[in-house]
Amino acid sequence: MEFSSTIRVADLNDYIAPSQDCVVALNGKLKTVETSEEVQLQPRVRAAAAAPPGSLNAPAPGDPVKMSLHDCLACSGCITSAETVLLQQQSGDEFLAKLSDPRLAVVVTVSPQSRAALAAYFGLSPAATLARLAGWLRGLGAAAVWDLTTARDLVLLEEAAEFMDRFRASASGGSNGNGAGELRRSTQAVAPAPGGGDAPPGPLPMMASSCPGWVCYAEKTHGAKVIPYMSTTRSPQGAMGGLVKSLVAAAWGISPDTLYHVTVMPCYDKKLEASRDELTTSTAEAAAVAAGQQGAAAGGSDMEVDGEDGAAAAGAVAVAGGGASTSGRIAEVDCCLTTGEVLQLLQQRPPPGCSAQALLADPSAPCAAPDALLPPPPASLAPSSSSSLASAVAAGGVLLPPPDDRLYGLRDASSSGGYADYVFRAAARELAGAELPPGPLPWRALRNADFQELTLEAPALGPGQVLRFARVYGFRNIQTLLRQVKMGRCAYQYVEVMACPGGCLNGGGQPKPRAAVGAAPGAVGAASPQQLLEAVEAAYAHEDVATRAPADNPAVALLYGRWLGGRPGSAAARRLLHTSYREREKTVNTAMVANW
Repeated sequence: MEFSSTIRVADLNDYIAPSQDCVVALNGKLKTVETSEEVQLQPRVRAAAAAPPGSLNAPAPGDPVKMSLHDCLACSGCITSAETVLLQQQSGDEFLAKLSDPRLAVVVTVSPQSRAALAAYFGLSPAATLARLAGWLRGLGAAAVWDLTTARDLVLLEEAAEFMDRFRASASGGSNGNGAGELRRSTQAVAPAPGGGDAPPGPLPMMASSCPGWVCYAEKTHGAKVIPYMSTTRSPQGAMGGLVKSLVAAAWGISPDTLYHVTVMPCYDKKLEASRDELTTSTAEAAAVAAGQQGAAAGGSDMEVDGEDGAAAAGAVAVAGGGASTSGRIAEVDCCLTTGEVLQLLQQRPPPGCSAQALLADPSAPCAAPDALLPPPPASLAPSSSSSLASAVAAGGVLLPPPDDRLYGLRDASSSGGYADYVFRAAARELAGAELPPGPLPWRALRNADFQELTLEAPALGPGQVLRFARVYGFRNIQTLLRQVKMGRCAYQYVEVMACPGGCLNGGGQPKPRAAVGAAPGAVGAASPQQLLEAVEAAYAHEDVATRAPADNPAVALLYGRWLGGRPGSAAARRLLHTSYREREKTVNTAMVANW
């Protein structure tokens, strides 16, 4: 199986995107040129040459260096030709092959960042871009195409609930007494907050964990010293994977392993996330989630099930809690494609009636509305089960509201999901009794534009108490943050952490400026990465995207009421929308760049 063509390069002096040197050397040392954006790789050791003095476990002479997905630190989405990266299952060719498999139902989820990048590329509005992309994917054979908004709204609500639990648990220990007015940040286990999940809340600062590049780096490089601070809430991609393989599979009456879930994301790091063992399920576990709707108590806090669905749920409990074998696990995201890979597929398979130059910008491009989370099953599917959920969908039962004509989001928040903005507003309202006005929050740049701070004096929490949040993007800033955390000097209670400088819109899998020049009539022919990034940011905040609080999403309300325990942070929500992290052993020795 060939690699995706977007990660093929012609020589050993590979371009590192977006704006950062590679931080990993897999074959000896790494030489960087200060005045360029190239990484100079040392030649391989010949068979007759000995390992250089002081080298650590140098590869056998003449042997190629190979790297698996778990070896990569995912620093900024860069892939070099000097190493073999095993991404065969995450390619456009694999996606096309699955579309032609009659045993599978292929479904696609599109991220807002990818939608914005394609909108800037083709000179379209975000709504028109998504409609034409959905029409093209449906023409290829996709059974459903979703916008990621509902999954993102669920994640934001869970993230805020998790922060409240941690904050209250930390505050219950009192002030640190240093006169700085900051709340005590304990690294020890604390008692669960009232109504919390099974595990006690973690310590502060709580660090967002939706960026898989940052997660992989933390697990491999810092391990137990940092993992307790990471939010357990899944990323929107992970949350959507759980919903698709449980609720959609049950609604269509098929096994989760016959539902092939593809996501379109802004960076290669999301491929690493899709390969995580923690983001897998089983037939029994997926059936248990879907069964929760049938026996949900009126109060909606704890779910009870009976009948055939209850048997499946009981099986899931046995699998989850009885030390069952890990064999037979089903990936919740089967294939992740970057925005650039989708663009290449568009060029290989243009929409019907569209010119090879215009593609989605062609007015004749087919359009389709994005699907509701539980659409009717495709006519070509032969249901393999008859759960009550499948029967309700087949009978035309309206389980979730269909999407309207608008796109929704947090327009005045960060373009990486708006985690810090949303959690800050929720904390100000719930903890400090302050309802912040609409509009952009007053973030203040510190070291650089990718290290920002936001504060709010909170007298309701006690004399001199301050809510202090941060956005930290890029590995150089992350290093600064982690030094503060490990020394016990971090002044923040919550940090939105992203590996890519500039955040998710600047992901390594986004279309490059040289590809956009003259790509389509009206497209943005950006002459530099910064100009292209500005165009993508404008598309992300387009007037097509209406502001809506996550709690106001009707699909979110119904999901919590019927499947997720009635409220954010419930036991049912934690089972489906949260994950875990673990210290990972480095299987490849790495040498860090001196200027990192």
